[in-house]
Amino acid sequence: MNSRTLCLLTIIITYALLVLGGAVHNTNSSLACPDWPLCYGKLVPELKDGVKYMISHRVIASLVGLFTIVLSFMAYRKRNESYQDQKIYSYSLFALFLVIAQGLMGAITVTYKLPTIVSTAHLLTSLIFFSMLVYIHHLYQVGTSVQTSVDPEINLKSFARLRDLIFITFITIFFQILIGGLVRHSGAGLSCGAGLEQSFLCLDPVTKTYTLFPYMDQSALNMFHRGFAAVTLVMVVLTSFLSFNFLKLKHKSALILPVLLFIFTILQIKLGTLTIATSLGTVPTTLHLAVAIFCLTICWKLFLVWKTLENIYSPTPIHSFLSDLADLAKPKLSGLVMVTVFVGIILAPGSINVFKAMLLLFLIFLVVMGAATLNCYIERDVDKLMERTKNRTLATGRMSNALALSIGIGLLVVSLPAIAYFINLVTAILAAVAAFMYLLAYTPMKRKSEWAVYVGAIPGAIPPVMGWTGVTGQMDTMAWALFWILFVWQLPHFLAISIVHAKDYDAADIKVYPNVQGIPVTKRNIVLFTLILFIVSVTPFYFAGASKAYYYSAVVLSGVFFLYSLAGYFVQEGESALKIWARRYFLGSVFYLPLLLCAMMFLN
Repeated sequence: MNSRTLCLLTIIITYALLVLGGAVHNTNSSLACPDWPLCYGKLVPELKDGVKYMISHRVIASLVGLFTIVLSFMAYRKRNESYQDQKIYSYSLFALFLVIAQGLMGAITVTYKLPTIVSTAHLLTSLIFFSMLVYIHHLYQVGTSVQTSVDPEINLKSFARLRDLIFITFITIFFQILIGGLVRHSGAGLSCGAGLEQSFLCLDPVTKTYTLFPYMDQSALNMFHRGFAAVTLVMVVLTSFLSFNFLKLKHKSALILPVLLFIFTILQIKLGTLTIATSLGTVPTTLHLAVAIFCLTICWKLFLVWKTLENIYSPTPIHSFLSDLADLAKPKLSGLVMVTVFVGIILAPGSINVFKAMLLLFLIFLVVMGAATLNCYIERDVDKLMERTKNRTLATGRMSNALALSIGIGLLVVSLPAIAYFINLVTAILAAVAAFMYLLAYTPMKRKSEWAVYVGAIPGAIPPVMGWTGVTGQMDTMAWALFWILFVWQLPHFLAISIVHAKDYDAADIKVYPNVQGIPVTKRNIVLFTLILFIVSVTPFYFAGASKAYYYSAVVLSGVFFLYSLAGYFVQEGESALKIWARRYFLGSVFYLPLLLCAMMFLN
């Protein structure tokens, strides 16, 4: 079996797993097996009632995990054959990480009796993993298509706007599914009543009247899901119509995608109505999820087709205001920050209203985006000097400096007071400290001293603490433990990447350890900080009440990570192998942190 076929098979099985996961919830079988990974302490329990659904779900999940491991191994073996194969390998590693995280989230949903926010995060990770598999298969399917000159028949600005519309529609469908999951997991499915009469208006439990704007939180969430469905429908109609008109002139072979997207979205709306009319009947509710995921897949595939056409029509990426705005937000950095905030929310004792948690995540994202935008503004001249940043929005002049400055300041002006008002003052102060230390201390210091890495680690360590204080409203021992783990982790993480990009940093006159103090000192510090990270990683067990299971996990993860840092001593300075080791150490750090945080969440 070749890699492309295996990837397609993994997609099909994952789709079945997602639908079966919905069926597990719709049949109230989510806690049919109250323990994990066994069921009533048995590997093969008696298959009765909801146990058969739960066991089937776990078996298929294990199969998906196994196939993902094999897929990653096959990609690893071919990684050096071409740039495309290297790209596939990188994404397959990310898919492997996601499937591991997905398994751990599945475990905690059972262990902690289906907490709403974790169950919804479980669905979120599933959708990201599924989309990643579709992307990997697309890469296998299309190969490499590169144009050496611009196609004069194509209006590139119109093409870019349509590409952005397709992507926004994909995100809209994605969030509609996620909101639907939140409705199910929070028990809000019938909060507006059941029956055909309640399919469009909500029977408010408080006022006993039909309305679009009920008072109760669950009813409001239910109606928001329905209202967002109308927005989704409008986006799909526009996307289907415009992409169909483009494809019928240039690429008739892809016409099926917008047609299917439109047809199945209409079907999805009808199924949504049917779920209410049948009081969340198992069959229509499960089909509702199945069709929604299919619509998501079609829209994602349509976007990937557009990205492939972009490679054909233009030798360079076709930029738009939306893509430039996303570039300013530094999506990789922002994504990691939001994950650590979520970890802080989950770890915090007590409970948090799911709406408040979502608002907290949204407001912190605005802070992160604002700080990232202002960082790009401050470093716009520096970015021009580095190979990996010279194509950023402000470095190339695609967006005016004044507009970027206005966006960055505006986001901070709105988000920081909102956090203080809607969440609490402690979290707002932490967010302000993180943003302003990043902008006013770390950013200018990078061109003056290699010690900037220590200053930059402070705002980088605050996000999980904000998640914690967003729930508790105070700093305590675990909050400080989270801070120190993130603080120390960043030091060897950045030192490793500074080895890889030493020439780039030197060209921009950014002071980093390899260029100022030399490679031997840098390698020594990586080992030293990895050892300190080992020590700090077990402090939650000794001082913050973490479990022995977490302690053993931290020891194993940190021990392996420390041993790999020692391997750097056997790599000679000036060899290409040094960069390979540093890059692998950097990648290992990216895997290490989420796994450690997952152990902290799931093994307590």
